[in-house]
Amino acid sequence: DPQWAQAVAQNLLLKGASGNYVRNTTNGWYYINIQDATKRAKWWAIQKSVLGPQMAYYDGIYFDNTTTITSDFEDLVTEPPLGYDESAYYNAVYALLGATRTDFPGKTVIFNTYAGWETPGFRGLELLPVADGIFFEGFSYKVRAGLFDKPRLLQQLTDFAGIVQSGKSAVALDYGSPGDITRRTLSLACYLLVANENALHFFSSPEVDSDVQQWPEDSLNLGSPTGAYVTTSSGLLQRDFTGGRVLVNPEDTLSLSYTVEATRREKMVPSGG
Repeated sequence: DPQWAQAVAQNLLLKGASGNYVRNTTNGWYYINIQDATKRAKWWAIQKSVLGPQMAYYDGIYFDNTTTITSDFEDLVTEPPLGYDESAYYNAVYALLGATRTDFPGKTVIFNTYAGWETPGFRGLELLPVADGIFFEGFSYKVRAGLFDKPRLLQQLTDFAGIVQSGKSAVALDYGSPGDITRRTLSLACYLLVANENALHFFSSPEVDSDVQQWPEDSLNLGSPTGAYVTTSSGLLQRDFTGGRVLVNPEDTLSLSYTVEATRREKMVPSGG
């Protein structure tokens, strides 16, 4: 890989106190020292040489991931990088997104991910001035674990709604098995609570060959929302549409009840993708 050879030759990779390259323990990735402005410029020059010819055929550029390395220190990197500073590194990510905007005008710039677990100031919202949209990977529940607690879920919904209402794009991305109807419908319902014309929903299953699936519930025609979602007296999150009602239980351990009005209803029984 010529990009790898150039990165090594120009000493662009991060090292730890041991003198070894810092690596991600999950996938083996290395880290470019974008915190150093000179090295960041050299790395971006390498990327531009690759991207330039390609961008005649593509509408935009996607960055994955834009979170800080600090969030990986516990168990996802071999050792802390020398001279690492969270704010300086995050500002460098911002600079890279800005350089993309400058060097590829008219192209859409999207990044992953909204880092809801981070402290305010490092969650991804701060990068939106130099981008067109953001992915919420793990939108309605944790990617590798169970449900969010209520404060975290409400934080996700509030930030997502704020982004799409500002005119930027946001993608609600969740993972699950094709047959996991509970997670699929939870993901869709949470999305519908805050969706508008700038919002997108993506439920992805590693078990299927196609990246994009047409799930049965995607064909629901709820019409237009009549307003923002509200919290009912019983604690449910509710958003009404001209053709239906969306309800979400935001509690991760508490069951909540809802009585369906005594009128004619249609019941959909979803299945696999």
